[in-house]
Amino acid sequence: MQANWVGVVRDYPEQVSTSPPSASGAGESGRSGRDSGSGHVRTAARHKNRRRAAPLAKIGMAVFAVGLIAIFADMILFASGSRNLPVWLNLTAMLAPVGLGLGLIAVVRENRQFSPALAARKATADK
Repeated sequence: MQANWVGVVRDYPEQVSTSPPSASGAGESGRSGRDSGSGHVRTAARHKNRRRAAPLAKIGMAVFAVGLIAIFADMILFASGSRNLPVWLNLTAMLAPVGLGLGLIAVVRENRQFSPALAARKATADK
């Protein structure tokens, strides 16, 4: 093993797994084929009832991405020596904060819609 911090290599006698040990005590024979020798990290399964992103959040992400692309184009043109940049490029760069705002509004609306406090208020109002 090297003494410096850059490029430290460690040798492990067995393959390192991030999956929790099985409760049956079967050891290596209890592992699934996905984790047994493929070298991949095992991740948790996705829930079937997981909510999808709100349409407004998706629109916000797209608008934000367009704004970021315009910002990068604006910076590259400015760095290359162009000083009189077109107005449409500067206005398109303003889509980044607009998209960020749309995404934040969508996330707040979605979390308020599915909040436990709202469900409790509806349950008490129905009584």
